[in-house]
Amino acid sequence: ALESAKDRLVDASRRAGMAEVATGVLHNVGNVLNSVNVVTTLIWDAAKRSKLESFYRTVELLERERENLAEFITRDERGKKIPTYLAVLADKLKNEQKTVLNDISRLRTHIDHIKEIVSAQQAFSRTVCAVETFDLKDVVADAIEINLADLKRNGVRIEQEFEQLPQISSDKHKVLQILINLLSNTKYALADVDASSRTVTVRIKPAGPNKGRVEVEDTGRGISQENLTRIFNYGFTTREDGNGFGLHTSANTAGEIGGRLTAHSDGPGRGARFVLELPFEGGPLADEMMGGGTGIPGVQ
Repeated sequence: ALESAKDRLVDASRRAGMAEVATGVLHNVGNVLNSVNVVTTLIWDAAKRSKLESFYRTVELLERERENLAEFITRDERGKKIPTYLAVLADKLKNEQKTVLNDISRLRTHIDHIKEIVSAQQAFSRTVCAVETFDLKDVVADAIEINLADLKRNGVRIEQEFEQLPQISSDKHKVLQILINLLSNTKYALADVDASSRTVTVRIKPAGPNKGRVEVEDTGRGISQENLTRIFNYGFTTREDGNGFGLHTSANTAGEIGGRLTAHSDGPGRGARFVLELPFEGGPLADEMMGGGTGIPGVQ
């Protein structure tokens, strides 16, 4: 009976773990899909505003005057304007193409990130984290870029204060997931704040001789002292449409990759600051991760 009960508990634990991983994956995919939706809308709007229709009408006009095209362009008032008009139109179409190509490039980046999230989940049983060395500024810039259109649409201004740090040793993809989630959360924290005061400040700075830190600070609704002690708990949320998975998963992920995620606030109405600390290349935490442990400091 004890053996049977043990087997049931192990199975229940395994299922709970799988459910939590799946929930985290869905949450991360959802964050990126939100950015995909924003960029797709921008491309759609650009296509609807395109000057191609004007180009088609000009071509139709020239086609109608094909038989006496030289006289039409030199003597007809409409025809005289066409060369200048085509030059202006070509410039506008060139700018349109550049904008759309930039948006498509961003869209491809977001889709690639979704693929990475799914691939990471598929590889979960084979490895806990893939440690690599990278510049923290590059990953922070990617996280900002993924959230930028959505934040701007919600009237949020982003300020950046980046110090030059040594290379970081961690799981680059998981660091990106954490930062995307933190930045995505700021738009909800700022939703009730006056539009002129909606600011998010992202800082990169040292956190001691062996660690660097990324701070994501908003001027939003803030966090009560009571909630600060629960904010990373599984399922805890103060939003009506929230699920309480994002911060919980982010905090667990930070531990898995040898880092730490903390929250700070002076109380309701006074904003909040989330701090992600990560080990420098060759630091003791990085060495522990490379040594084949769990990735959680102090746990092998």
